[in-house]
Amino acid sequence: FSTDPKHYYVSKYSAKRLRREIGISRERIVIMSLILGCDYSPGGVYGVGKENLIKLFQLWGQPSRGELDQVQSRREQ
Repeated sequence: FSTDPKHYYVSKYSAKRLRREIGISRERIVIMSLILGCDYSPGGVYGVGKENLIKLFQLWGQPSRGELDQVQSRREQ
């Protein structure tokens, strides 16, 4: 959703639609929230936006199990 006071809106997406249309799995949604910023990762990763993250996911190819574990292991290094 957007909190811009001039253009406030909320968009709703289903997990099926996200996976089918742009190849984002549930794990990738969690990865996005960690990289872009959320309660568990305030501020996210500086300089990385949603467009670049989508490009990264396209480079990764189809979603696979264990991607979140791989991202978390990199974070701890």
